[in-house]
Amino acid sequence: MKYSKATNYALHTMAFLTLNEKDEAIGVEQLAKMQNLSPTYLSKILTKLVKAGLIESTPGVKGGYRLLKRQKETSFLDVIQAIEGQTSLFHCSLDHKELPHNHGCLIEQVMMNAEAKMKADLDATYIADIARQMKKKGPSLLFCTDYRYKESLIYTIKEHRAMFDCIIIGGGPAGLNAALVLGRAKRKVLLLDENKPRNAVTHASHGFLTRDGIKPSAFKEAAYADLRKYPNIEWAQVRVGTMTKEQGGFSVQTETKETYHARKILLATGLKDQLPDIAGIESFYGSSLFPCPFCDGWELRDRPLVVICEDERVLHLGKLIWNWSKDLVICTNGQRFLTDEQKTAFLANGIKVIEKEIAALEGEDGQLQNIRFADGQEINREGGFVAVDLQQAEAFGKALGCTYNEQGGIKTDPFGRTSVAGVYASGDTTFNGPQQLILAAAEGSKVGAGIVIDLVDEEF
Repeated sequence: MKYSKATNYALHTMAFLTLNEKDEAIGVEQLAKMQNLSPTYLSKILTKLVKAGLIESTPGVKGGYRLLKRQKETSFLDVIQAIEGQTSLFHCSLDHKELPHNHGCLIEQVMMNAEAKMKADLDATYIADIARQMKKKGPSLLFCTDYRYKESLIYTIKEHRAMFDCIIIGGGPAGLNAALVLGRAKRKVLLLDENKPRNAVTHASHGFLTRDGIKPSAFKEAAYADLRKYPNIEWAQVRVGTMTKEQGGFSVQTETKETYHARKILLATGLKDQLPDIAGIESFYGSSLFPCPFCDGWELRDRPLVVICEDERVLHLGKLIWNWSKDLVICTNGQRFLTDEQKTAFLANGIKVIEKEIAALEGEDGQLQNIRFADGQEINREGGFVAVDLQQAEAFGKALGCTYNEQGGIKTDPFGRTSVAGVYASGDTTFNGPQQLILAAAEGSKVGAGIVIDLVDEEF
């Protein structure tokens, strides 16, 4: 009985399909990615499993492969024979008729007896039983052949602790571009992303050459399409629970209890916005109220706008928005911090300042129409910009012991290295400049290159 690499991959595939509790068809590309294989190579193996009646192929856009319901008790021997056939492991080609007493080949008899014992052992070992062990111990379990002569050749299963070159936490533009650079450098990369982006409220992203006006979701889809070209890049939509430093690298545990290990960690978890406490503001944020004029100023150009800001940032933001619209009102929501000289400078440029408390923002379908103040006054505005407070989306940097800068971002050098060896940070989480899509992607590219450089220096 033969045992080849193809059989090893067939056993893996059957285990993955057995673990598919929803019994939905799984595409060849997904099955191939699980094993870091070429889909073309795996297709040949799947064809043999279909012909053997162990799995079935389903057509259509959502087509793929799944177990036949009657094959829940498929044995190791069933899979091996589906790939290798019934060929015996050993056959003596000598003519034994000329030997005394015509006893036949004793060596062949020994080998055939051993093979019979091995077949019996494999026929009594079911894929479903092994799959249950895999589910209990975690996904990183490999089938290994351990040829030891005892009573027969025994197949054992050993836990495999995969070590990634880098695990990236966060699937925004910084994390995605870093993954691309690392993948193209032949590095084994895992990207973990909860898929709760800061720009989820945004209908379109701007200022990214060749991608101007793209929906954030479409940008992400295009990014993953690029990553799929590289079999050494893996990703999962999951929330990370904890990270700890260990010998030789880091351990990352997800909230679904998976554990992964890596030599390097890249934090690209981004920021989250904290809006002013004004009734109705969430209804317009991302549709007609925005934080950045470079991202959305063009769409609001020359319209009656408002700048909502409760602190000294209004001195910069008010002047900047004036570039896109001269019909501008500044609202401080009851805060009185501007000097008479500062208000006079705004008025000299046609900018009205209202320091009253805002009662509510009003409008329909995400489009701001009216601002109502606590004293009953109302003004009509068609959109505007708001100064938001920025907070770290996650506290992984603090948990690992990273130093932070005065702005609250993780402190790094130009290549993303933090104060903790092996930990890098990129994108908005560093507070290194304006929070823009193209800048985050560029920083991810640079930090990805820095990680490759450090890995090479360690190995050379």
